[in-house]
Amino acid sequence: MVRLYLFLTASANPKFVLSFSALVIELVGNFFLIGENYHALRGSRLNSRNTHGTGCTLASCIAAELAKGSPMLQAVRVILLCIETFCKCFDPSSSSSSSSSHDIREKEAATRDFIEAANACLGICRSHGVPLLINDRVDVALACDADGVHVGQSDMPARVARSILGPQKIIGVSCKTAAQAEQAWADGADYIGCGGVFPTTTKANNLTVGLDGFKAVCLASKLPVVAIGGISSANAGSVMEISVPSLKGVAVVSALFDRECIVTEARRLKSILMDSSTPHAKLMV
Repeated sequence: MVRLYLFLTASANPKFVLSFSALVIELVGNFFLIGENYHALRGSRLNSRNTHGTGCTLASCIAAELAKGSPMLQAVRVILLCIETFCKCFDPSSSSSSSSSHDIREKEAATRDFIEAANACLGICRSHGVPLLINDRVDVALACDADGVHVGQSDMPARVARSILGPQKIIGVSCKTAAQAEQAWADGADYIGCGGVFPTTTKANNLTVGLDGFKAVCLASKLPVVAIGGISSANAGSVMEISVPSLKGVAVVSALFDRECIVTEARRLKSILMDSSTPHAKLMV
């Protein structure tokens, strides 16, 4: 039997005490103690208005991770990630960027050049509180300590990427079918990107699923879904009008980089997403 005690300070800094008979496990701030052993844990410091309502989330997260056979330390790391994500989701002012996340994609660059470019992008993203994901290359994500990766159906499987990157990192998977969306969920992905919703020149020989195919994947997905492929300010509204709960935003490339002013177009797209019926819709670049 596990007893969980949660104390929240004015700064929403949690303190946990888990009792397993004679074994006492304690988490104070960023230090996790098991008996006489302790581990230093890192997490983002959030300027959030949310200071309560996390106890049930914590308890559920602990139970779920332990039931899956996770070690206690890994379970606690997942708990911290849940709290961080929870606070961010309910405080959309936590990021001042027009974009909710960035994905860096380099198909031809040498590994050293890719890492240097990723590190440069990471510095910019971190200064704005925006996650940076590496497309396809788990090794590059590890080398620069990026926030996660996005993999395709022919890349490293999400379950393998998860075993390498651990529970803290974000993993996205490109999916075109309901079966692929189901597999992404089973493999431990955090979200899926579905498309191309419309024809696109960004990726050669990319099958277009259309709005109907996209909606079918959204309805089947247990994970958040981001629309990809041919999205622009001209059609983003029609994508968001699908109004399926799993649909959380759009990902764009040409819609910004083929425009004269990237900032202006990013703000226009974000305005369209904010006007949609999807709460806190995301723009991924």
